[in-house]
Amino acid sequence: PGGSFGLVNDAKHHLFIAGGIGIASLMGMINELNKQGKTSSVSVIQCVQSEDRAAFADKLRNMLPKEQYVMLTKDHPISKSHLEGKLQSDTHVYMSGSETFLAAVENVLSQTSHPRSHIHIKSIEPTLGLLKAIDRK
Repeated sequence: PGGSFGLVNDAKHHLFIAGGIGIASLMGMINELNKQGKTSSVSVIQCVQSEDRAAFADKLRNMLPKEQYVMLTKDHPISKSHLEGKLQSDTHVYMSGSETFLAAVENVLSQTSHPRSHIHIKSIEPTLGLLKAIDRK
């Protein structure tokens, strides 16, 4: 599924979809586009358990206009309607998150006619140390 994971420099539009801490692996590309003055070509959908757990949310809100940054919580999962207006034929989609999250987003993307060659995926799995820390809570 998807191609290589890295910024496609000649893409006209970029849609970043992050699940949880997956936003961390996308921020480098988002920051690079910001440095190049190309934020008008960027949209971000950040999916989190709750707003107070959204890494980089303030930075993204300051960097992008309101219509280009969407935060979704577990009570409002991503759906096809969230992609409408953000997917154009030349949009490259970069997704990062857990396997479960990525499968859900791929299911939503499959409801569109977006080319698979324009979808780039990075799976983020928690480390053993993180799992132990969560288990102790």
